[in-house]
Amino acid sequence: MLGTGSPGFTGDGRIIPAPEANLNTPTGVQVADQGQGQPEEVTGRCSDGYYCPEGSSKTNAVACPPGHFCKALESLFTNVALGADVEPTISGDFVGSGTPDKVTNGDIASGTGWVSKNTSGGGHGLTVDFGDLFFINEVTVISGTAEGKDILSSFSVHYFHSASSTYVELFSVASNKESTYSLSFGEVATRKIMLSTTESQVYLSEIQVSGTSSPGSAAPTPCPYGWYQDLKAQMACKICPEGYFCQDSTVAPTSKCHAGYYCPKGSYTGYENPCPLGTYNNVEGAKAISECLPCPIGKYCGSRGLAHPTGECFAGYYCKGGAWSPAPHPEENNPDGISGPAGSLCPIGYYCPEGTQSPQPCQEGARTDLLPLYVFGEDNDDYGLCPVGHYCPSGSATPTPCARGTFQDPKNLALRMGCQAGGVLLGGTALPAALSLAHALQGSTLRSLDRRNADPVLRDLSAIC
Repeated sequence: MLGTGSPGFTGDGRIIPAPEANLNTPTGVQVADQGQGQPEEVTGRCSDGYYCPEGSSKTNAVACPPGHFCKALESLFTNVALGADVEPTISGDFVGSGTPDKVTNGDIASGTGWVSKNTSGGGHGLTVDFGDLFFINEVTVISGTAEGKDILSSFSVHYFHSASSTYVELFSVASNKESTYSLSFGEVATRKIMLSTTESQVYLSEIQVSGTSSPGSAAPTPCPYGWYQDLKAQMACKICPEGYFCQDSTVAPTSKCHAGYYCPKGSYTGYENPCPLGTYNNVEGAKAISECLPCPIGKYCGSRGLAHPTGECFAGYYCKGGAWSPAPHPEENNPDGISGPAGSLCPIGYYCPEGTQSPQPCQEGARTDLLPLYVFGEDNDDYGLCPVGHYCPSGSATPTPCARGTFQDPKNLALRMGCQAGGVLLGGTALPAALSLAHALQGSTLRSLDRRNADPVLRDLSAIC
């Protein structure tokens, strides 16, 4: 029988008489039954899309099931003759330094290999022993002198048939005129080949044999994460389509991508790619980040992977869309790199209830319960707190001093902003109690005041007029 080896491989290929019960056939290959008590011969490796358990007699023994793939361990064929042992079929059949071993040393230049003796009756040959079993599918013969003469015109190539210990013809060539001759054929399992010719003298530079030691599949391989296969007898799995995710060994995409997430090709859990901060996605099957929607106006999306907005933005703030915070500031950048302003404080002269979709203008005679402000700068894009003893109607460019006999009470910041009558006071003065909140904030600007961390009395002052 064939020498035993690891699964999918044979041993040394020698014939060893043994009773049938002791035969050990490699997996991943096709074997030929030689009869009871006779050796089994490896005749080919298992076909792609199929697997061959131990004892298989066909290259397509078992079709690969759905959810799996069946392919040889490697698809790379190399020159298995490189460095192989070479012997002439007639001992001593070489001239000078043109020894037979040079036909497998990798030097393909003409006139550098084996030079046989010149015999009038012809009859030369050599064997190339790979040292192990290989599945070969092409032989290349490079012949002739450096001057391009004496090209090997007629020859035959045989492979060693292990079961019978004989050589079987692979192909023969009757009239070759090319210094490099190659012929491909169906895979043959062998450990050595023989080249023979009837020409009187041979100038053979190199013999190359394309082959692999890898058997076919001995068992089906499950499709990996992110792949699937809905058909049988397949050599590869299909990548999971976008908008779906595929768990291992699946015969179809497992499910649509989860809401709040998107699934490019090859997704395997449906949770790998969450919609970023400031976005959400309320439908299943999203394919790309572009399907994550900006958070609606008046709402914020404060975490990743949301199917719905987190909630409404704080009173006193205007969320313009794409907000990731309930109290957005235009100077802040989205941590996930989503561009565009998410919102800001409610504009001066307007009020913003919780979740407002559009700042509402204060009616004439009313004021924003924002801290009293006045606007300055060339583009009216800066503003400051109204000083104690002054009042600042909406849109004021400068603070206006309270009239004589009135005062501006800092304690009434949450009431109508203006000057109240009372007492005999000089214009532009305030009660001694002005050493309270408004006085303490005098000279501050709203831009430097983070109302999210301020006193609750101040935080929501722009919610109403």
